[in-house]
Amino acid sequence: MRSIRKVLTHQTHFISDIHEPDMLYCYTVRSQHPNAGIISIDPPELPEQCHFLTARHIPGRNRMMVLGELVPVLADLETHYVGEPIALLVGPNLHELMELAHKVEIRYDPLPAIREFHPQDAEQLQSDFVKTIGTPERAMRTAFQVVEGEYQTEAQEHLYSEPQAAFVSGQSDGKIVLYSSSQWPFHVRETICAVLKLPQKQCVVRVTDAGVALDGKLWYPSLIAAHAAIAHVASGRPIKLLYTREEDFLYTTKRAPTHIKHVTGLDRDGNLMVMQVTITLNVGAYPLLSEEMLRRMMVAACGLYNCRHVQVRARAVRTNLPPMNAFAGFGSAQALFAAEAHAARISEVAQVPPQLWKDANLLRRGQTTFTGGPARQDLFSSGAWDWALSKSDFARKHAAFELQKKRRLTHTDLRVPARGIGVAVAAQGSGFLGRGEEILGAAVTIRLEEADKAVILTSAVPEDRGIQDIWIKTVARVLAIDEANVGIEPVDTDRVPDTGPSTLSRNLTVVTNLIEGCCNSIKRRRFRSPLPIEVRRVSKVPRNTRWSNERMEGRPFSGESCAVAIVELESDPATFETSIRGIWLAVDAGQILDPNQARKTLEMGVFHALGWAASESLAYLTTGETWIDYKSYHPGRLMRHPKIEIEFFNNTVKNPPQGITELALSTVPAAYVNAIAQATGRYLDRIPATPELVHEYLEDE
Repeated sequence: MRSIRKVLTHQTHFISDIHEPDMLYCYTVRSQHPNAGIISIDPPELPEQCHFLTARHIPGRNRMMVLGELVPVLADLETHYVGEPIALLVGPNLHELMELAHKVEIRYDPLPAIREFHPQDAEQLQSDFVKTIGTPERAMRTAFQVVEGEYQTEAQEHLYSEPQAAFVSGQSDGKIVLYSSSQWPFHVRETICAVLKLPQKQCVVRVTDAGVALDGKLWYPSLIAAHAAIAHVASGRPIKLLYTREEDFLYTTKRAPTHIKHVTGLDRDGNLMVMQVTITLNVGAYPLLSEEMLRRMMVAACGLYNCRHVQVRARAVRTNLPPMNAFAGFGSAQALFAAEAHAARISEVAQVPPQLWKDANLLRRGQTTFTGGPARQDLFSSGAWDWALSKSDFARKHAAFELQKKRRLTHTDLRVPARGIGVAVAAQGSGFLGRGEEILGAAVTIRLEEADKAVILTSAVPEDRGIQDIWIKTVARVLAIDEANVGIEPVDTDRVPDTGPSTLSRNLTVVTNLIEGCCNSIKRRRFRSPLPIEVRRVSKVPRNTRWSNERMEGRPFSGESCAVAIVELESDPATFETSIRGIWLAVDAGQILDPNQARKTLEMGVFHALGWAASESLAYLTTGETWIDYKSYHPGRLMRHPKIEIEFFNNTVKNPPQGITELALSTVPAAYVNAIAQATGRYLDRIPATPELVHEYLEDE
């Protein structure tokens, strides 16, 4: 097997680079109906070496399990979204397979399709959770003022480096070897073995470059891998399955859309008395990861605010769209956008500047959170809050822009761009909720092969080289060896331990902690035991993490980070295009092991956040064979690279490192939208806040 790119550049290893002379291609035959029973599937006449495979050709289970939820590997009795895989075509010529796919005859019994998720019918409801503290209904009746708001967030495409793909071949010992860009390689192996009815020792999964996947390659690569494995077993040949960009865009997972309603009661000073939040999450056809997402959204629903009377209800709703699942943050970013957009609305209704309103209502360390645990961090004691306000000159600018807004008649009467500035705060919990880390598990092995040479063994899949550098530096520091003598074993399920899914900043927090624990153990044995010395560590939930999923009570995460984001911009009165004048991001995430890499990670997060907040709109289609228009998606409409200032707080050795990858996605969108609202004088409650949306809202005045 050869990887052309790796041979030429010695840098990357994508599935599209892999080639074997006798390999066949696999192409997916998809449903043309969003909701229908399948009556019959009839293939066309097949050329030599071609195969047509359906669910009846699957040797084992025709279902893939993801954290307790099931999705068909190939739809056999019914289909629930346009593009759902029904059959596979296998052959030596990919273009010929594409033509044959149009000749496959599938008879359907069409059923009504549902694309909307708010409001929803009872049969659409997949999950419904409620958490209450205090007496919110009684408190709402005594509130001096009630502020309501409804907030919508749309889907977002992951736009990873390479489309979903898999390559599978056989070995002389009879094992199946599959190459995947999965963030969860042991889930790929588990899925293949269940589908093919094989013992796990008969399947090996090796990971290729994934790039920045933003959780788009968390579970879907397992489905692709299953298809490729079925084709390999049926044909006896190496198989390459590589989606086109358009296929990937139309039929794979996206950030789940949400509708979030806030009803807030205030006292006479405009401070929080009671909060009622209702979250509706569109999970598409299959509710994979929905419970983890809903519960994380409930934790994030109140933002970082202190309130004694709260009720949060979260519902997952099924629709006839492709699975709408995790994006970086597992739903927290959507909940935090709504919380921060609503906070801006409250401060305006209360006629209190946002920085003063937040100062009076944000949680302080030790105060009780919505889940009943004590707040372990606050933005005030670390200095992050003061730095962000001071560096951006927020108070003066907000007052000046507010005065300008009140003096003009309408935004369209302006001859020069109007300015606005917005602020948002957020927290990020690393890893899965509560005992989820213990259930999923994570293992890491360090092997000291020689006196000054060590190897890291883990199935964790980092999105960039920076995380690997942190791991190498950790080993070198603890064992006092040269960084050049620390290696990382390539991810191969036969050679490395199961570290679980690479998501929710687990690579930085969970994996780095395990690596350091292994090294400390080796350090104690180093001169008393013969080489090689190999130590394996398995993650354990800290004793202080007492959490009940059923009651949504306790400390949901073993550690948390928090951030303040401020965005200043100007809005063109003719085109409604925005131009960013500055972004300030203050981050309290404990010890920053690699400041340069941390800044790059946050800057990339800002880029993705601005894309989602400003331009990445997925337009729903009511007719045709797709649910969205591939050509209408515009990532990163902001052409000028904004000035970004980032500062870290509590960055000391005594503070363990916490995750940062979702902080920009959880703060920048709300700060951006709040700044547009001030610049235009029109309250905004949706993202993406495209120029078209701003124009529509201004026309409603």
